Amino acid sequence: MTNRLSDHRAEMPCVAGLDALRELLRYHARTGAAAAPDELWHVAARLMCEDARTRAIQVETLLIAIKRAWPAVAESAAVPRVESPRLLARFVTICVEEYYSPLG
Repeated sequence: MTNRLSDHRAEMPCVAGLDALRELLRYHARTGAAAAPDELWHVAARLMCEDARTRAIQVETLLIAIKRAWPAVAESAAVPRVESPRLLARFVTICVEEYYSPLG
């Protein structure tokens, strides 16, 4: 039972990262065609990647967790469904860049 719980927690992106992503997507939805500044994308990705590295979670596991959480986060931020796949692809790319970026 403990292994299932710890496995489940390992598959969840950090709450701070999800909150930052939700705010980023709300900003994007509010501004319409105007894109959110790149730094906002990187802040959300950096939070999730730093947490994943701290917990020794591989990037592949993090990306699966992000993709599982994405529909709920995008819906709560009122992201139009037609834009959601493009925004997810952008965020996944930035997460990979952040995960492997040199530390410090």
